[in-house]
Amino acid sequence: FRPFLTRAQPLKDAEGRVSRWFGTNTDVSELLETQEALRDSEARYSNLFATMREGFVLLEVITDDQGTPVDLRFLEANPALMANAGLKPEETIGKRFREVLPEVEDYWLQTYFNVARTRQPARIEEYNKDLGRYFAVSAFSPGPGRVAVLFSDVTDRRRAEDEIRGLN
Repeated sequence: FRPFLTRAQPLKDAEGRVSRWFGTNTDVSELLETQEALRDSEARYSNLFATMREGFVLLEVITDDQGTPVDLRFLEANPALMANAGLKPEETIGKRFREVLPEVEDYWLQTYFNVARTRQPARIEEYNKDLGRYFAVSAFSPGPGRVAVLFSDVTDRRRAEDEIRGLN
């Protein structure tokens, strides 16, 4: 069985009656297979996005009139955002980074701006004052003006290390 897309148009005689049909048949089996493969791929991506333990956000760089980066906008976030950072995706999407995290340290923003500008990935492990937690972050640029960030809360590990070193 092979699926076909059939298109037909009637040809009428002088009295307006259909005398013949003119049409084409197109084999669409490859198109249907490609659509099915795309649906499978999207389902796998959605499942991974929803179940991964690391937090994920996709950010867009916001610039001033001179093209200087001034902030970021949340475009996408996975459910692990809540578990790792205590932020709800539905409360962050479309909002500015400084709106969601008003006390954010400049090194976070500068790192993300630099990743977007150079398209070179970066890894940092730093403290976030707004959230009161340490995060290990991997950032990369999936396209111009965009930064994708994977992060994990490493606060417990950092505190244990500090305790071992006698810093607490």
